[in-house]
Amino acid sequence: MIASIFSKSKPINIVIISVFIAVVFTLFAFVGTDQNIGLFTIAARLFALLFTLFLLDFIISKNNLTKKNSYAIMFFGLLLALFPEVLLDSDYLWSNVFVVLAIRRLISLHSRSHLNRKLFDAAFWLSLATLLNPWAVLFFGLIVVALLYYSGNDLKTIIIPVVGVLCVMVLKVSYNILVYDVFFLESDLDYPNSWEIQNDMNPKNLLRDIVVTVFLFWSLIKVLLSLKEKKTEIKPAYILLFWACLLGLVVAFMSVKKGGAEAIYFLLPAACVIALNVESINKSWVVHSTVTVFVLLPIVGLFL
Repeated sequence: MIASIFSKSKPINIVIISVFIAVVFTLFAFVGTDQNIGLFTIAARLFALLFTLFLLDFIISKNNLTKKNSYAIMFFGLLLALFPEVLLDSDYLWSNVFVVLAIRRLISLHSRSHLNRKLFDAAFWLSLATLLNPWAVLFFGLIVVALLYYSGNDLKTIIIPVVGVLCVMVLKVSYNILVYDVFFLESDLDYPNSWEIQNDMNPKNLLRDIVVTVFLFWSLIKVLLSLKEKKTEIKPAYILLFWACLLGLVVAFMSVKKGGAEAIYFLLPAACVIALNVESINKSWVVHSTVTVFVLLPIVGLFL
């Protein structure tokens, strides 16, 4: 039933997912967590999530990454329901918004228009993301991948992302001088990490993590195997999605604040990759079963 609704791309689908996300996270904010989150903070974080949802829909439709369906936004909503803890950290939420803005620019490089502008924008957004979470710097690997496909050994094209980074550095140093009267703070050069995984050891989170990991890596393998069937000009976009997934997992693992909020970094590319896998399945019962698993998993988690 749910899979059938989202098997077609309709404007109402994003409204449905937006309402679903708003309801899930409002309930989580007031019932599902011990943290006392103010109404303004909840509204701001919900806005960040919904803005990310609309960015995802724009990236998919603008670049024709999937067929004419809404599976990507559906899985993004379902994955968010599995990881409601993403609402607990504003820095990670907004850092991820900047990462998604960068991914949007990099994926659109396949059109071969305004290459330098898009590379500058991507580096600028990723630099802003790094200010909120130092480990977001790993996403610069996506720019390296993009340059391998689009630079054509042009020195000017390679330098452009460096200029984007320098612009943010100048802004950051200017802020430090005005506010703290120093060029760099100790925290600017600090890359703390945490290896704590106790939060993932309870039955609810362990089941969630295993199921998502299995579906994600199954989908990643399927996407890689299907690359030969894609048009040559669009292949780099799928490769960027593949690396965005892997880098998102690494950033989440390395981020110092654990508790589930760090999962936000891989949810969007994961939703895209799982959607690509599901739309390639010819057997409808497999599609419906996959969606059912993602729908029932949060409910099962309530009893664990």
